[in-house]
Amino acid sequence: GYQEMLTDPSYAGQILMPTYPLIGNYGVNGQDDETDRIQVRGFIVREECMEPSHYLNQKTIHQYLADGGISGIYGLDTRAITRKLRSVGVVEYKYNVVAYDCGLKYNILRLLKARGCKVTVMPCTSKAEEILKLNPDGILLSPGPGDPEILDYAVKTVQGLVGKKPIMGICLGNQLLGRAFGAKTFKLKFGHRGGNHPVKEFATGRVHITAQNHGYALDPDTMKNGLEVTHINLNDGTVEGLRHKELPIFAIQYHSEDSPGPMDNRYLFDRFIKMMEKKH
Repeated sequence: GYQEMLTDPSYAGQILMPTYPLIGNYGVNGQDDETDRIQVRGFIVREECMEPSHYLNQKTIHQYLADGGISGIYGLDTRAITRKLRSVGVVEYKYNVVAYDCGLKYNILRLLKARGCKVTVMPCTSKAEEILKLNPDGILLSPGPGDPEILDYAVKTVQGLVGKKPIMGICLGNQLLGRAFGAKTFKLKFGHRGGNHPVKEFATGRVHITAQNHGYALDPDTMKNGLEVTHINLNDGTVEGLRHKELPIFAIQYHSEDSPGPMDNRYLFDRFIKMMEKKH
């Protein structure tokens, strides 16, 4: 029962969320407490019963929580939340992330939010000091269109961020990171468009099927200053990912955020979270 769970010390400090849709229908009585106080920190229910019916009832669940100084909320789809927790895992991360917007997709924000991140979006015209003033736990360099060789203003911003915070780059963000360390880019004879591009990750030997949309690539012969190639395209051998050997920096050339595209590469956002964890 909900009264037993609310007073169970094994739930101390947690937010309790039953999946049963109606809570409070038999009220609260003086016999079912397992300890002398409510142990949980919060209570989430789908529907709260305002008029409980039971011969032992002494107060409503609302009154019970209020008397104990415990926050509660109703009207949430607790089963949908449970399904999300089962697919993503228990959300413990509370990291502030700045997304540097060169052409940001909403699904990047959704995936970061699903991992417990608070995201602030900054335009690509932002300077490094403006971003660092927000004191983020990590910075995500977004995808976007265009020739990276003419984006000197963005490269300068990225150079000002390097070594200050953990950084993840996606697509254009990958190229901006490469350029920030002195690498060159070149125009592909045939751009990488659409889905089904096979990408090999050196560290695991796995081949990922990816969605891509870019017309330029990093020149691996010009990558230096601690950068190394982590992924290659199996169709043409071009660079599909990089990392720094010492700094908390990694990036990929394809679209890990899907929407559309395969969801196989969402694990890279978990890698970004773990990178921020290590810096704490």
